[in-house]
Amino acid sequence: MKNESRIRIALSKNLNRNIEKEKYLNVTEEIKTSVDFSLEINGINFLFEIDSNNAVKIIFGQYLLLNKAKKLPKNSFFIIIHCFENFNKNRTIKHLKYAQDIFRCKVPFAVLTENEWIDATLNKSEKQIKNYLISLTEQK
Repeated sequence: MKNESRIRIALSKNLNRNIEKEKYLNVTEEIKTSVDFSLEINGINFLFEIDSNNAVKIIFGQYLLLNKAKKLPKNSFFIIIHCFENFNKNRTIKHLKYAQDIFRCKVPFAVLTENEWIDATLNKSEKQIKNYLISLTEQK
């Protein structure tokens, strides 16, 4: 929770707005999934997951469930920020691309290390951060 709160609070401050904490989505009546926080910018619903435990298999399962959510926000974009030291983000990218290929998952995503996130957002203006987030959706 420490990393999730730290990143969410800093982003809230930089964007001058409160950012929703923990967004729960129903997959079935009994099964739910969640993201650490969400943020809507220019019609894009950014769903953030902060990984502090080097847990690619958990992110993979979450991504599968997220893609099956009944009421997934329109124009969703999943952002994973890995806060584990020396994490190789390509492991996550390979797992999520596999989910897209084999399980037909459609939600686009970006995978970042904490250092990449910090470099892109620290001491940046609201406009710069918004432009950065939107630029993530344009990369392929």
